[in-house]
Amino acid sequence: TVCGARRNEHNHFVASVAASYVAAHWPPSSKVIWSGYELGVMVQSGGATFQRCSAAKSRNPVKAAMVSYMGGPNRSRFSWDPLTTLVAARGVEHVPSVAFCEGCDGVNLIDAKTGENRWVA
Repeated sequence: TVCGARRNEHNHFVASVAASYVAAHWPPSSKVIWSGYELGVMVQSGGATFQRCSAAKSRNPVKAAMVSYMGGPNRSRFSWDPLTTLVAARGVEHVPSVAFCEGCDGVNLIDAKTGENRWVA
């Protein structure tokens, strides 16, 4: 699972040469799932609802990390990286609302200078 698609994604921008190389040389025997901005921006992680749930007891290290990272309680962040990690760990078939694209084989072309990327079928 790799973050990115449709625009100049953050990871492509900060490492555009590496992102371009990886996209161009990924082995065809392995599938890549492009998880882009439009997906992660719709999901928030670590906010007040999570911090009140029974799994997020006061000693929960995930809760402590989110509160520390966000600079205080009851704040959330967009979830590009957590969603990508979830799909990589569980597989596409075990993550609600995520599916392999049918009939959309192609490549993600990433400009090594700018990080701009586009899908070419």
